[in-house]
Amino acid sequence: MDQDAAEIGALLISEIVTNAVRHGHSRSVRVIAERPHPDRLRVAVVDKSRRMPELRIVGPDVTGGRGLLLVDALSDRWGTDLLPYGKRVWAEIAIKGDGPRPAGT
Repeated sequence: MDQDAAEIGALLISEIVTNAVRHGHSRSVRVIAERPHPDRLRVAVVDKSRRMPELRIVGPDVTGGRGLLLVDALSDRWGTDLLPYGKRVWAEIAIKGDGPRPAGT
């Protein structure tokens, strides 16, 4: 996948994991990165909390609380799936093809 998609995917994972650790009250989380279609990257984080994430608008003087705003801005779509044992927060972005590979790889 292209470098931009990889970097955005890593940032999305970082933000969603941070929210899960900070607000999910789980000792562990599960991180998923997959390509459900050749032109899509889907990242997800599963935690044991059923508390739904909240997209908040915060003032300029507040030092935190912008994680989901960033997820919303960087992803094509995102959401939350309630699970019997917690929730999965996910985000998807479009990606370019794998492109040409250097000779010998």
